[in-house]
Amino acid sequence: MPNLRERLAPLVGSCWRVALVTTPLADILAGASLRFVPIEAPEKGVWYGDPFILDVSPREITLLVEAYVEQKLQGHIERLTIARTTGQVLEAKTVLSLPTHLSFPEIVRRDGEIFIHPENIASGEHSLFRYDHAQDAFVFDRLLTKVPLVDVVFHQSGGEEWLIGSMDADPYGRTLHFLKKQGDAYEATAQLRFPEFIARNAGSLFRFEGQLYRPAQICNRHYGEGVLLQPLNYDPHTGWSVGSGVRLHATDPRFSQGLHTFNTYENTVVVDCLSYRHPNLRRLMNWLYRPFRHFLV
Repeated sequence: MPNLRERLAPLVGSCWRVALVTTPLADILAGASLRFVPIEAPEKGVWYGDPFILDVSPREITLLVEAYVEQKLQGHIERLTIARTTGQVLEAKTVLSLPTHLSFPEIVRRDGEIFIHPENIASGEHSLFRYDHAQDAFVFDRLLTKVPLVDVVFHQSGGEEWLIGSMDADPYGRTLHFLKKQGDAYEATAQLRFPEFIARNAGSLFRFEGQLYRPAQICNRHYGEGVLLQPLNYDPHTGWSVGSGVRLHATDPRFSQGLHTFNTYENTVVVDCLSYRHPNLRRLMNWLYRPFRHFLV
């Protein structure tokens, strides 16, 4: 029979929450704290994570997110239209669902078309999907690689194309892998080894004032501890290198348990943070549990 803590777990457990960031990117890179407009939580038993920005307007922001269904223990990709000032979800639509778990729907814009290549590690493959206007959904375009990559980002520079990510054998680890496009295939040609657990990507690469940055997940103490905005450089002769960067943590008391994703597009920033479903109930349970823990087991 479930004990009291197990019965209360759905009420006091944690989940990821997407939020719009109102702090300007320049201030963030200078070390300023993040200010949030939290996005409206979805229906019971579902949470949103891994937000990528599809489009922006003065009043609305359109995101692609992982929608994780707790009963199925599986995610699919949804498109959310968000009211910019309030975080209200104006529209939510499933745009890609497969028999296997999907997450991290990085967006690739090319020749007027929209593509995504979500993480789909359970399939053993990494594929590209193209937006089909007639179906208003993403459809399979082509296989990119059978290398088991996690939270992969695409990068194109100087006529070269790369897939950059960590691997299934060490997803939260210290090694970042670079797969260079050679012909129709992506081949692992380089890697960076870090002294801490920051290999996993936290979002798309972006440029600010000419400098390329890699959002990286900080997983030293636990998964989703924080985000590192890490300067990333490439020289055709010497290869890839990184700088120290800026470390971000969720200081807002509503979302202080972790920070997991960071994406920016058209002067807009979006993140996801770890929070408790019912913070006040969680605090009450923590207060009760300490003196009465023997009665709660």
